[in-house]
Amino acid sequence: MARGMTRPAGVSAKEETALRAQNKILAGIMAGLMLTQPVSAQPARTAESLAGHYYLSGVMETGSELLLRPDGTFDWGISYGAMDSMASGRWATDGRQVTLTARQPEPNAVKFRLGDRGAWNERVTHSFEHRREQEALEHRAAHCPLPSLSSETVPDLSLTAYGDKMPSAAQIASIEEEAQAAWAAAQTALDRLKGNPAWPRDEALVVATDSAIEAFQSKLAAVQGLHEAARIEGTEPAPLVLPEECRVPDFEAEIRAFQGVAIHVFDPVRYERGDGIRVEARYEDGSTQQDMVTGGYAFFPVGTGHRIISITLAAPGSSPEKKAAFPVDLPAASVQLVDAELGALATPLFNELVLPVRADGSLDAAALFRRGAYEKARPSR
Repeated sequence: MARGMTRPAGVSAKEETALRAQNKILAGIMAGLMLTQPVSAQPARTAESLAGHYYLSGVMETGSELLLRPDGTFDWGISYGAMDSMASGRWATDGRQVTLTARQPEPNAVKFRLGDRGAWNERVTHSFEHRREQEALEHRAAHCPLPSLSSETVPDLSLTAYGDKMPSAAQIASIEEEAQAAWAAAQTALDRLKGNPAWPRDEALVVATDSAIEAFQSKLAAVQGLHEAARIEGTEPAPLVLPEECRVPDFEAEIRAFQGVAIHVFDPVRYERGDGIRVEARYEDGSTQQDMVTGGYAFFPVGTGHRIISITLAAPGSSPEKKAAFPVDLPAASVQLVDAELGALATPLFNELVLPVRADGSLDAAALFRRGAYEKARPSR
């Protein structure tokens, strides 16, 4: 990874590569929307003739549909890899181009419905563990100004490109020695850093130490790649001994000790988690506690013999009077499902989009993809 750039916690190198590829189309869309598209010189068409269901053509690996209704409303969607986005709103035409005006987020329109209550399971445990791990990593990032420590070391398989031959024992041993030397340099830099109480504010010292850690991580990735290619355990350097500020808090102890309730907020229509929804839990003694849905869940501690008697949910940015409150009976180790209609929270990729009408009646998609067109589906016979 480029220096100073960190991979989001919990995202593997393979997933990051996929996300970068998916982001290219977003960059193209946003760049395309800034272009002024020429208006077609073709004869004007009526709104009645333009209404219909269109499908994108001429753009590889991308699926997109556009539904222009006769009543002047539209639905638009795109799917590219793991990325999906939708928009809806109003459309209008002067006969030579179609203008889409997307509806903006409406937090007050979000609706909630109390679903079933279930028991704590492995999926919930995994989400809770991931949540606490992310919080621990965020805590370290806030206190430790060494960005390289936020990067996951992934085995580098590029050094195994020796034609059809596996890396020799000598080649592996050589890289192992280089990795050990890089470890020693990084640990020396860290020890020097730990000897300075004001090190977080010493920019030169931080940069030098971070560079040494990055060099070590690069060699470690090479060693791991060679070991993986040769299918051997091999010798790898010991973990670096970090300053107290850079150590990840012991979140595993909290996980082992936690006893409580999970609130699962999910949109079954959009198949989307309700991240960002605020949840307030009220206990039987009248006390309350708040949490924000992350990864689809909000978590609340509940001891043995105690319970949560009500939950209140609110979408981010919604008015106080738009909160949704539900009476519940949630003892420890229970999971409460809440169905949510989250479409009103979606931020469209565009505010206004102009699609010129081509001579054949298709809609030019260059404003979005620099190529392609939306072609109307032919009515089935």
